[in-house]
Amino acid sequence: MNKRTEVLTLAILLIAGLAVAGPASAVPAVNPGIDLWETQPGTVIDFSDNPLPAGFFPGCPSPFAGQVPVSGDPIAADKALGTSDTILQRTGIINFDATGKGSTTLVMAALCVKNGGWVDPCGRTWTVKARLSAVQAPGSITAVVTSASGGSFTADFTVKADVIFTSGATSLTTTDSLRMVTTGGAWQYAPPAGAVVVSGNVNVDSNCDGALDKVLPGTSNFFPTAATHSGPHPTKPPKPCNVQPASPRNAVPAPAPTPIKCAVIEVPAEPAN
Repeated sequence: MNKRTEVLTLAILLIAGLAVAGPASAVPAVNPGIDLWETQPGTVIDFSDNPLPAGFFPGCPSPFAGQVPVSGDPIAADKALGTSDTILQRTGIINFDATGKGSTTLVMAALCVKNGGWVDPCGRTWTVKARLSAVQAPGSITAVVTSASGGSFTADFTVKADVIFTSGATSLTTTDSLRMVTTGGAWQYAPPAGAVVVSGNVNVDSNCDGALDKVLPGTSNFFPTAATHSGPHPTKPPKPCNVQPASPRNAVPAPAPTPIKCAVIEVPAEPAN
């Protein structure tokens, strides 16, 4: 065998070896699923770029271009979602390229935030609730693998919400849109300690009207641990619902209601000795 033939043979063997070793060293894909979030203090509905017209609030002659502070209202579902009030859905598989980067479509799947006692500029008190409009435009999420446990992500999507003002028998509705751009997200494949994990499909009250109306996939192998984004809606991963022993000690609790809404859930206590 001459020198040229030896070099060619070695190259073929190396290529064959890489072909065999490639799949074993591939970065695991991220499966479709939902990401759960809990709204944090500082969240507002901002009408500065889309003012409510003069007369929207009865007796108020001027347009309203201010802010309405809101807090999260845990989403009802047929499985426990903890303190989640915002759900995003990744609709496709994230396959990572040679640089460790991959993308898929992201859409807002459920939202429930409220203010139980907001006072308008003319002094009238309202209950304000923001819930998802019927149609949501798809956005995108791009994940990057930086270690065997996970990495970083960015996202860009728009939330379209119906904002409902209720005072006594008066109910007023307007629609507002908010673009959210995440620039500082972190994620991991495995659920961190204390994470809310949803196995299998879950039926949720996606528009915060008290009825279960949308079946979503559960969580997958993508668990966000932090996110920094534009827009007045700071969030963090939710907490599980609180659990306390039933009272009296040996009482058998009634079956859990459907839908389940995060609250204090009673579980049987240990029998008395």
